[in-house]
Amino acid sequence: MGGDIGFESVLGVGTNFHFSIPCTPVDGLELPTATAVAELKGLRVLVIDDNDHARQILASMVMQFGWVAHEAFSGVDALRLLTKAKNAGDAYDVVLVDWRMPEMDGWETTEHLRQFYADSIAPLIIMVTAVDRSKTTEQQQQLSSQLDGFLVKPITASMLFDAVADARTGRNAMSVVKKINTTLQRLVGLRILVVEDNLTSQQVACELLRAEGAVVTVANNGRAAIQAVEDTTLDVVIMDIQMPDMDGYTATREIRKSISKEILPIIALTANALATDRVAAIEAGMNDHVGKPFDLTQLVTVISSQISRIADAQTVILSPHDSSMVNQSKLDVQGALERFSYNKNIYANALLNFGHDASPFLTQLSGLILTDIAQSSDESKQSKNQDILRRILHALKGLSGTIGAIELATIITNAENISMQEFAKEWSDFKVLIEQIIQQAERSAHQMNILSAEKNSPSASTQLEKRQSLTDLQSFRLLLRDSNMQALKEYEQLKQKYAVRDPAQFNVLTAAMNQLNFSEALRCCEALIKLWEAQST
Repeated sequence: MGGDIGFESVLGVGTNFHFSIPCTPVDGLELPTATAVAELKGLRVLVIDDNDHARQILASMVMQFGWVAHEAFSGVDALRLLTKAKNAGDAYDVVLVDWRMPEMDGWETTEHLRQFYADSIAPLIIMVTAVDRSKTTEQQQQLSSQLDGFLVKPITASMLFDAVADARTGRNAMSVVKKINTTLQRLVGLRILVVEDNLTSQQVACELLRAEGAVVTVANNGRAAIQAVEDTTLDVVIMDIQMPDMDGYTATREIRKSISKEILPIIALTANALATDRVAAIEAGMNDHVGKPFDLTQLVTVISSQISRIADAQTVILSPHDSSMVNQSKLDVQGALERFSYNKNIYANALLNFGHDASPFLTQLSGLILTDIAQSSDESKQSKNQDILRRILHALKGLSGTIGAIELATIITNAENISMQEFAKEWSDFKVLIEQIIQQAERSAHQMNILSAEKNSPSASTQLEKRQSLTDLQSFRLLLRDSNMQALKEYEQLKQKYAVRDPAQFNVLTAAMNQLNFSEALRCCEALIKLWEAQST
């Protein structure tokens, strides 16, 4: 490129770096005005998030730009602050709202904000999210007009600044949205402990691992990690090395006094990725080593490789012979199992639930076709029907991809781009195909249960199920103690697996969870643990 580069450094003052490159002027090029960018000073920003750590981290980013940051812990709290600011004539310029919040989520909060500012200039509203990305995409398509921007965690300061700048300059803020990863989750059901003292690193690791389907808990230091390992059963520990009070090496040595490498893998997480760091990690009793900032795919690969080495009687990996039944169906069971980290129980439940989840959509599609025929002369209603069709097909596509019905998912993708009239002509064949896949999904789930039974004697299987149920409850109890909203997602899996075993207790527990009464839910959970411990002796 030519040019030159240099620097001047003064001890105790700092260093000034500079460079120059030759450039050729371009005549006649009209550049967009940057008035709005120039006005990105002194902005007043409201950060709405029920998670204290996430809210504080985002607010600190805002203040790094020289902007003013105020915090709200819920949609209701945000409306209170907005009313106060509006009455004082000191309105906000930007609102950052988290999607996942109890009582009033991000979408509901956004709708209330738009109504609140119906008669005045509204601030920029940027949605922040991390999980359930297929659902987020669907709602984004329905309500995108409500938003000025959309950000997917983990968020960097650069991403945040760009989203605000683009919205201020009048461009489509969706152009800077991080591409949503639609790959099916690879760590579904794994219980992972993240040991990290840095709040930002905590958030990044937790959000990424949870987005992969893992159940994640956090320990702030080595001593807390030792306690967490004693309190519940875990599949993997991700251990930071440099921590105050007790570092990762010391904590690992303490854990190894009672739990071996073969039972609980511990993966070191350090700022360096040198060979000497890996040697030190192995000598301390760790199974492997990953450098910071970690690459998610690499971390998932390391976790999966460690899990695959551990004999887990609850996990059934189909051999090529076992999977021969799959070749006769329209389901890629083996491929789906890989994405479910070979957790046979959760995948079998997904297969069995496919018919239950898909049936209402089939009923809606049938009614929609009849409605569209009756409204054949009303173009506006037909256009609305077309939108409904796409939303239903989008939901069906997500269900199909989850269980490995790749052919069906591809057919649905093509169907999303055709007219209602064309879809009506294909409806009969489309319905037959889904019904066939429902039957195949149920057969596959039952076949997997048979394979599992062949590998375990009835008595051993019963004991393993009892141990697993207690392990699941203990993990759930830990989330309730921490008032961790991940407990809501964890409870749905618990209810699906164990509600039949004790319906009365689960009815009480369900009522408590629906009211977000975690203290009552904790009491019920502990009662269940005592009851099931007594039954297993």
